[in-house]
Amino acid sequence: MDAGTTIRLESSHDVLLFDAATGALVSFRSKAVPDQEFIIAGSPQPVFVVQYLDEKRRFRQCQSDEAAEVEVGIVASSEDGGTTTLTAQFRQLAELDLDVTVTVRAAANDRYSYWSLSLRNGGDLGQGSPVADRITDVQFPFIVSPYSLDGEPGTEALLYPFGPGVLLESPKPQDLQPDCPQTWQMRPENGDCCHYPGLTMAQFLAYYNDRAGIFVSCRDTDGMIKLIMPVHREPGIRLGISHVGDWPQRGERRLEYDVVIGSFTGDWYAAADLYREWSLQQKWAAIPLSKRDDVPAWLLDSPPHVILRIQGELDLGPAQPNEAFLPYDKTLPLLDALAERIDAPLVPVIMSWERPGPWVYPDCFPPAGGEASLREFTQLARERGWRIGTFCNGTRWVVGHLWSGYDGTDYFAEQGGDRSVCQTHTGELWREEWDATWRPSYPACLGAPQTRELAQNFIRTVTDLGLDSIQFLDQNVGCCTFPC
Repeated sequence: MDAGTTIRLESSHDVLLFDAATGALVSFRSKAVPDQEFIIAGSPQPVFVVQYLDEKRRFRQCQSDEAAEVEVGIVASSEDGGTTTLTAQFRQLAELDLDVTVTVRAAANDRYSYWSLSLRNGGDLGQGSPVADRITDVQFPFIVSPYSLDGEPGTEALLYPFGPGVLLESPKPQDLQPDCPQTWQMRPENGDCCHYPGLTMAQFLAYYNDRAGIFVSCRDTDGMIKLIMPVHREPGIRLGISHVGDWPQRGERRLEYDVVIGSFTGDWYAAADLYREWSLQQKWAAIPLSKRDDVPAWLLDSPPHVILRIQGELDLGPAQPNEAFLPYDKTLPLLDALAERIDAPLVPVIMSWERPGPWVYPDCFPPAGGEASLREFTQLARERGWRIGTFCNGTRWVVGHLWSGYDGTDYFAEQGGDRSVCQTHTGELWREEWDATWRPSYPACLGAPQTRELAQNFIRTVTDLGLDSIQFLDQNVGCCTFPC
């Protein structure tokens, strides 16, 4: 594109070009490597995609190029290091009473460009049906890079923070999920904890080769729900971010945080350092763990933790009580010998103690072996200067255990469990899939009063039994809240 059809923004590190008619990003180049392009040429992309439910609870999408009117402008300011701001307004998306405004800011004294989006929903997404006026997510910004960058062939690498972290070297389409609507939908077959915060444990993506890389990150300090993942979008790699939930059924919302984009040189360490530099300035990391005053001294001392599995040996296996550990004080000679040998206090961690079978919740009391036995054990352990911990099932409502024979369907009905557990986009109860072959369950919604009440009562009971360290949200992987 020539200068007459594009709008140019510059940061201290990068040059960005936008289509003057559509507002779409058409070029991103690092000043360190100005001949290397990170955006696929000749492949028009939207500025954003909005996903919502129609009057029949079906997922639908509309995107920026379906707006009845698009207005793109630019304003330059001599303040703040010479900031230039692009503003793109999209009115009446797909003939709906839905408007979106996008802004992108860049300054000569800042390495990043800053991207923001605001949305106004007039509330007619389903032609007046209140069920349909639900925006499920907004995907923004759109960055699609080629599989082959202008460097040494095969040096391309893709970093995304899923689980312990994933590094794909020389990524191929088959390494990624396809960029289709289902990929960005919260539904049981996609799992209930792959989002951020959850199994996705940080808010950035990076793609690079031996010459330079592109870094995309959300500057969200409050842990708002997102899907952050690279996907295959023909003919390249999309560095995808979806901002999930909290969109108004009627009204306006501006994203409470910016998305930043910038280039870097180096490998995945350099990209991770960019995110780390920002993270260490935030409330959750500004004070090192060793200097926080809300962490017990005994925990900072990091005493040895010893797992005592009260029932069974494996999650997916027989769940009979372990006679070597019951009654609970039967373990003390073994633990005393270990503490003497290593000359240190211990933290016995009681797990798989739930009466109907390992990981059953909330119908889990009294514990296997009885309350009196467990309370006596915790008292004797504390007399030795030890602490006692446990793992728990978080907010997953378990309705059966196929190895122990537990059937909790009647308990679920009697307790009104349907008021607590999550629902799918169709209004059905969200039945978990990954544990269905041994411990069928439903994820429970943390926004439901009953879920919180059950959790509070559980913690009170466990602490009354004498336990000190309770990893309650173990099965809310990454301490995530479940989709509902």
